Amino acid sequence: MDERSSVQLPQWIAMAAPIALAVLGGVVRQLRRDDCSLRRLCVGAVTAAFTGAVVQYGLADVAMPASFKAAAIGMSGWAGGDLLKVLAHRVCKAAETVGGK
Repeated sequence: MDERSSVQLPQWIAMAAPIALAVLGGVVRQLRRDDCSLRRLCVGAVTAAFTGAVVQYGLADVAMPASFKAAAIGMSGWAGGDLLKVLAHRVCKAAETVGGK
């Protein structure tokens, strides 16, 4: 057996490509805005990276082609803040349901 086939990358290296794809999606969205600034670009890139990491971890055990996962991660980076708002709203609704409020 080839030794190279049994070598696994550290977790942070394995996450670098999906996060970079999400950041690229977030940067593209910010550059298409009329009010683009360096601050907005940086905040959008950080938000996209976080969103991409969340989506990557969410899809880690889902049986689907890597190309579909890459598309989902890239679009999540583009959606960035909007996707996080939806996720936060859903989590809060679930917490209210469980908490009996």
